[in-house]
Parts: sequence; structure tokens; C-alpha cells
Amino acid sequence: MSRIYSNHQLIGGVDIFGVDNSVPLKPKHEPMYTEKQISAMKADFEERNKLKTAEPKRANEHYTDLASSKFNIEELEDRFVLSPLKLHDGLYRVEWNKELQDEKLRTQDAWNQFLQGSEWSLPSGPLYYATIKSLYYNHDSNYKEVIGKFKEKLQSDFKKDWMITSTQIKYSAIGLDEIMHDYGSSNPYKIEANLVGRSGQITAQSGFEVSIESLLGTSDSAEVEEVFEWVSGRKSHLWRLNGKPRNDVMQALVLAVIDDDWFDIVAYDNISNYRPARGVVRREISTGNLGKGSGEI
Repeated sequence: MSRIYSNHQLIGGVDIFGVDNSVPLKPKHEPMYTEKQISAMKADFEERNKLKTAEPKRANEHYTDLASSKFNIEELEDRFVLSPLKLHDGLYRVEWNKELQDEKLRTQDAWNQFLQGSEWSLPSGPLYYATIKSLYYNHDSNYKEVIGKFKEKLQSDFKKDWMITSTQIKYSAIGLDEIMHDYGSSNPYKIEANLVGRSGQITAQSGFEVSIESLLGTSDSAEVEEVFEWVSGRKSHLWRLNGKPRNDVMQALVLAVIDDDWFDIVAYDNISNYRPARGVVRREISTGNLGKGSGEI
């Protein structure tokens, strides 16, 4: 499947938005840490692995309200159905289309127009993460077989191309950046955060808590590292604008494994780029989410 790039993603120097884009979306791999830092990170990783065997699973700490005994996943003819998923302080039943929503590639706006009037919508960054997280914490349960099937679908998606989400980002020339989830729906919600900064691998020491919380709905960098490595077999890497643009810039959040190097969380994909999509149906089980209203979204 071919990819379409915008000019300002490929050229070096200052682009038409005034952003120093000398580093392309797939930059050359250069060491990000000194040998001393790497040694310290390895020691920390080994220590955390020891704690995993000595203490209850992380699921008991982070997922107590969604215990494995309550989790359910069902394989239907055209979809996988998971419940309950915790999202935006509410619990949801989420249905994922078994196949890509359509064979064609579309922009974020074009997907929203294509899906208008149907039961399906684009998944947001937090919904992607909440789904993969629930699969990860329950992959050794009685649902092992169906979780394995869903995992294979996601792995195939991520290896082929950047998967579009309903998360849209406005990098602001002045003030905080705006991250809008469920963009194009009747019930979007917006977060303000300082998203610009260095790109790099997501680890417990990366200092990316604010950024990944605004994009994925969690500030737990160590958990993000574990969850995405489970689904992709690769370490996760955050890509974002490294400095404030001269003018406001609208971008989209996409997820993928590019050339098998990283699991890429790309927070500056041009909104005019054509991407594949997987559809979801989200039904609220209990109230308390940040969005307004209830029922099917």
C-alpha cells in the first residue's frame, strides 16, 4: 500500500508553516542516550521486571474497576465486541470492525464524511489505547483465542500504513496546543496542553507524561511502553513538532510500525494525507465521561 506525503513533511529547513522540519517523519536513527544513560535505563528495566514477579500484576493497580472477571470480548461475524472499557471516566461497550472500514484511503475529514449516517466512526487515540490495554491485560485469560485474533488484525494494520484516528491536533503559535478527540463526531472533546517538544522513545524516564496523556488518555509512560510493545513487538516512539510554529498548524494523530523500527505515535501527520481506517461503535454503559450525552456515540 503506497503512502502519500505532503511536501512540508519531506523538505528540510523551515516549511510553509514556519516550522523547522529538517527532521522527516522517518529520521535517520541516531543514539538518543549516552552509554551511561543506557546502562542506567537497563538497570531500571531489570529492577521493574523483578518487581513484576514479586508484586501483583499492574492490572491490579491500574484496572481494579475493570477486573479480568468482568472483562468480556466476543467475536461476531463482522466485529469484535469488548466491554467494559474505561474511557474518559465512563465505561463503554466498544465494537471494532473486523476489517478495514473501506479499501480506499481517505483524509480525516473525508472519513468523517464517508461514515456520516452509519453506525461506525473513527477511533480516537485514547480509544485505541484503552482497547489495546484491555487486550494486553487479559491476553492470558479464557478469551486468549479471540484476543489473539484481534491482536493479529491490529498488527497487520500497523505494519501496512499509518492508521488514522479521530484525534486532531492544533499546534498553536501562541499559548497551549489543542488536542481534539472524536473530531468530526457530534460529541468531540478537547484538551489543552503544551504538546510541542523533542521526539523520542517512550520510557518511564522519557518525561512525556503530559504529551501521551493528551494523546492517549494516560500518563503512565511505562505502561504505554509495555502495551504497545505487546501489540507490535516494537518499542514505542513519540513524534511531534519540536518547536512552536509561526502560525497555527492542524495535524492528525496516526499510529503505525514503520519499517519495523518503532511503534510510531505520530502527532504531526498532515490532515490532507490519505490513510486507512478501522471503524468503531461506542455505546456508553455508565455515565461520567467528559463528553456530553450518553448512548451510542
